[in-house]
Amino acid sequence: MKCASLSCLLVAGAAFPSIAVAADGPETLEALIERSARISITQALPAGGAADHAVIEQFANGDMLVRHGDGEGVPIVLTICKRATFLNTAPDKAGAAPLSGNQLRAVRGAQYMGALAGMAMLTGVAGRDAELPAAGASIRTEKTTSWAYGRERYALEVSRDTDGQVRVQATKIATDTTTPASGPDDLFSTDDDRAARLAELEPVGTRREMVVSPQARATELSATLPLLGWVDASGDTYASVGGLRD
Repeated sequence: MKCASLSCLLVAGAAFPSIAVAADGPETLEALIERSARISITQALPAGGAADHAVIEQFANGDMLVRHGDGEGVPIVLTICKRATFLNTAPDKAGAAPLSGNQLRAVRGAQYMGALAGMAMLTGVAGRDAELPAAGASIRTEKTTSWAYGRERYALEVSRDTDGQVRVQATKIATDTTTPASGPDDLFSTDDDRAARLAELEPVGTRREMVVSPQARATELSATLPLLGWVDASGDTYASVGGLRD
């Protein structure tokens, strides 16, 4: 697979105009995410539930590397120039058998989509066009999102450190139901549907945090990054990122 840097940069450049416009005024959360080289997402259910952590590294030519797990995490998904996606077959726990086939796709897919969903949720609660605080400052507020029969309420804090790194934290504080219960004379009852949809919502106390680096994206992943133990959708393997680009 040949992935010429120039052609990839032209593809990636389609997003640049919106960033340039945002630069004329206060920068928004969406604009920062679009240009950031690194985004980390941590999610946890209430009552001491284990936190799920992922890191997304983005490059100017469309390359992307996703890590999952504590600390820096284990590399799990690699996209080269927005064209080829590779999955790491290495097990998440020491001593476990390598992942393969449907199990590999299911595990890596769930980890990857979980990270994207967490990022989308935090961006949605904060607001894509939300202006960011000044360096060293923070903004605390309450935000709401809609569900079929009411609103979910979140305590939101957006802060920026002196180096420009932005932290977005959201904790669910309530689920409000605004639709009244069905009466005995109603021709159509929504109680069962409302109960089913309510059960699908995250519990109060669910918390998320996203940390967005202000560092600009590097041009591309290092050609020397090894790909041993990685497979693409067709099962092909390569020794390194450089071998894949050739």
